[in-house]
Amino acid sequence: MNITIWTDGSYNRHNNKCACAYVIKSDTGFYHEQSFKILEGKLSTNIAEMQGIIQALKFLHLCVDNKDMIESITVTSDSQYCIKGITEWVHKWRTECFQGRKNVAEWKDFYQLTYKSGFKNIQFKWVKGHTGVEENERCDLLCGVITSTKADKLRERL
Repeated sequence: MNITIWTDGSYNRHNNKCACAYVIKSDTGFYHEQSFKILEGKLSTNIAEMQGIIQALKFLHLCVDNKDMIESITVTSDSQYCIKGITEWVHKWRTECFQGRKNVAEWKDFYQLTYKSGFKNIQFKWVKGHTGVEENERCDLLCGVITSTKADKLRERL
């Protein structure tokens, strides 16, 4: 089974609302989407983007008993911070015990779920946001329902 995950995160500094969302699809027809309001800790766009990926990987980890049945997982995000962070920067940060880094708890969770969860083949892909990629736009909409000051109008679009 091949799984594709799209994620997004959003932080509205005007009303201090923060949210993340993900869409998961498999080549066997499985579909799941979820959004979360982030309530505690330091709120930021980077935290929201990271939490979108973390929550999606946690969902998969809890739902899949036999990790061997998953051939590949592709995580698609419009956050270069997340993509470069988990594929390039995190290895050096770990050797430095994350000294001087922000969002350390999230990076540790993200690392654990990516490299120590039992999934064999996780790839990360960056996509430019707001360019019409259906699943990325869906995640953005799900986040916007939570963070927007115009939430009622957005709920109608769902």
